[in-house]
Amino acid sequence: MLLPAKGGKHFLYKAEENVPVIHSYHLAHNVNYRGRGDTNVEDLPVTTRYTISGNGLGEHNHPGGVFRIYEKVKNDNSAVFVGSDTSPIVRKGGDFKLDTGKTHDITAIYTVKNIDSYQHMTNYEVTVIFTNTKNETVSVEFSEIMNRPDWGIRDKSHDYSKKDSRTAVFLVDIDADSKTELTYSFYTENK
Repeated sequence: MLLPAKGGKHFLYKAEENVPVIHSYHLAHNVNYRGRGDTNVEDLPVTTRYTISGNGLGEHNHPGGVFRIYEKVKNDNSAVFVGSDTSPIVRKGGDFKLDTGKTHDITAIYTVKNIDSYQHMTNYEVTVIFTNTKNETVSVEFSEIMNRPDWGIRDKSHDYSKKDSRTAVFLVDIDADSKTELTYSFYTENK
């Protein structure tokens, strides 16, 4: 196919229905140092990700480009546009990971308080209130990125995993039309 200079071409790559998709929600927060006793409250955006297995689309490499995602409306033959993202070429057996932006169905209010600060250590208390207005249970992957490499978490309401030397990841389930509170305290070394 020949394209003229500065030209473009749109084409339909796949039109199959019922392609296996994992729909997930993500939130990342980077904690910054605050003075003793300071409290900070933030509205944090929760983003939506669609993960599509390349294997479900065929046993070959898949082209990169802009991908638009539509969801079928229940009890109707129409579809609603939910977002788009770009993806590089996906090798055979790989996954498309398409982040389609902020969702308004799931919100988070993050509150951190610096409860005390010593010469070598600062302690924090955190509360994150998640609200789910969808009529289904969802899970949010919440990442807390620490400002220093030496840290630890105490008194947590949910389990977490250590993604790397500066990131703790919590998986928070939120029932339909409800709120869930994540609480934990942590310290960072002041080196």
